[in-house]
Amino acid sequence: MAASACVTIALPHLFIGIWQRRAMANLLVAIAAHAVAAIAAAEFAVMSAQTPEQIGRAQQWGHVPVFVLMVVALLFQAANWLFGAV
Repeated sequence: MAASACVTIALPHLFIGIWQRRAMANLLVAIAAHAVAAIAAAEFAVMSAQTPEQIGRAQQWGHVPVFVLMVVALLFQAANWLFGAV
């Protein structure tokens, strides 16, 4: 349910970010929301795993959206610092 809420929030921001090139903050919010949805999917994969190997693999893949989320947060901070209020 949280993943669907993240994707619902992300879609308008994604369209605005694509159509308006200067709206970089909207694009970053869309990427961050999709990363949070992917984290929720990885957690669901861990919960539904049957073997320890599946748990480990799901946790490994769960680190990818966390990394993306951290990069987006850094980019948002850099854009805010370089260009003023985004």
